[in-house]
Amino acid sequence: MVILPLSIALGLLVYQRRVRGGVTLRTILFSTYMAPMIAVALVWSKLYSPSEGPINQILGWVGLPSEPWLSSPDTALGSIVILNVWQQVGYFTVLAVAGLTQIPASLYEASELDGAGPLQRFVFVTLPLLQRTLLFSAVIVVINAVQVFEPIALITQGGPVGSTNVLTYHIRRVGIERSQGGLGSAMAVTLMLALIVTILALFALARRAGEDSA
Repeated sequence: MVILPLSIALGLLVYQRRVRGGVTLRTILFSTYMAPMIAVALVWSKLYSPSEGPINQILGWVGLPSEPWLSSPDTALGSIVILNVWQQVGYFTVLAVAGLTQIPASLYEASELDGAGPLQRFVFVTLPLLQRTLLFSAVIVVINAVQVFEPIALITQGGPVGSTNVLTYHIRRVGIERSQGGLGSAMAVTLMLALIVTILALFALARRAGEDSA
């Protein structure tokens, strides 16, 4: 679930109100979310190429050894996570800016007059008033993280050595490739129930936080 804090943090960072070129940057980021996953997978498989990939070439320029990003069990899953975060962060920046625009500027002005610094304003003004946006983002991130399938199917097929055999891809292998439809269906239903419980827990936490702050 690394994608949850990374996506929300990057979205909030990009959508700070005084970032120069913010509109252009938001447009570029959201365009990654609109890109088809097939195209994204093809581009990132080239970026991760051990011999010709730009990432390893840059590492070589700074004197670092190249990495087998998608062919090593130690780095394959992390590489897929980076791809997924890169694609989805634009969507969460849109959610973040929608929440930020609902915060009255007078609250920031009042807190600044009271001597609050940037960090204090972020902690005591921005975060509490972004609670609903953060909750919605958390729910969507959890759902998207559980549903990760296309990059695994298109790039790694669950390898190497099962290091990227995430649950959704494993369910597909069990139900289709191994022709165990009953077991695959049971796993899918269990995953759905676990997802429902997780989302309800997030709403309960948010409700408790709202009651504590009231």
